Amino acid sequence: MKKVYWYVLLVCFVSLYVVTGFSAKPDVIGTTSAQFLKIGLGARQTAMGSAYAGVAEGIDTVYWNPGGLGFVNTRQASFTNITWFQDISLQNIAYGQPLGKGVAGLSIIMVSIPGIERYDANEKYLGTASANDSMISLSYGKTFVVGNKTTEKTVVSTGTVTEPVTEIVPNLSVGANLKIINSKIVDTSANTFALDIGGLYKIPDKGINIGAAIQNLGSGLKYIETSYPLPLNIKLGVAYNSEKLLQKSLTLAFDMNIPNDNDINFCIGAEYNKQLSKEIGLAVRAGFKGGTDLDGAGMGLGVGLTYEKFGFDIGYAPQGELGTALRITLSGKF
Repeated sequence: MKKVYWYVLLVCFVSLYVVTGFSAKPDVIGTTSAQFLKIGLGARQTAMGSAYAGVAEGIDTVYWNPGGLGFVNTRQASFTNITWFQDISLQNIAYGQPLGKGVAGLSIIMVSIPGIERYDANEKYLGTASANDSMISLSYGKTFVVGNKTTEKTVVSTGTVTEPVTEIVPNLSVGANLKIINSKIVDTSANTFALDIGGLYKIPDKGINIGAAIQNLGSGLKYIETSYPLPLNIKLGVAYNSEKLLQKSLTLAFDMNIPNDNDINFCIGAEYNKQLSKEIGLAVRAGFKGGTDLDGAGMGLGVGLTYEKFGFDIGYAPQGELGTALRITLSGKF
């Protein structure tokens, strides 16, 4: 338990340091490239106000916190479609595969921006063009054991005897994403690499998760002769799950984001799960995302349905004056 306290203390110390020394200055707001990397993936996650670094479940966690990937214990796949404003669309395909040691993941993001009006230096209209962004992410996560957990186990021989035994339970997972990023505007394109690093610590008997991630570490995108930095972000999150409250499963989550090109912002979310039958489950979600960044701020809402090993999620999130964004995610476990 002392190690848990030290871990929490470390997270608090880092949070205090970055809050006081990493806040965005006015002259750097909106100066980074590859802005599509800020668009939150997954209908479930954005419906919860984008508070997911401490939840970090399933294959879609590779976007929010790759540290959760190590806890994926079965093959999983997901597809997300995002209908954004101004006919901008985004698709994401993700797949996770448990290995003998650790879990591997693959994620592909494709963004299409049609109908961009073109003008020359004399403001002569040249018609329309399109822009396209893409990213391929290769991920790996692995669990570790921090301390032991003692439980009681029933052993049957000549009679029934209850004796305490030590059960080894992995409660820490670390993971990373290697990203290959491409951005194309009309006839000009740029490529670069980036790295995400994350960790997730679980305290099962308390129902508490603590997560942290650093996103988009790497050199910037260089268009012709000018290079623009990537949108670096430090994400810290805490989640609490209680299966006893209301006799169902309620998850509460809180995230803090510290970007290099905007102000610090906070996210809060909740998810309530109910098993309607042996095969069918229902989830209701709500959350609030703060800040003034690209992906908007405001209330998120959504629902999810599961049938055996398959899931369907829909999430709604406002984009301020730009309108709304609708996300649909299909997922399956195999």
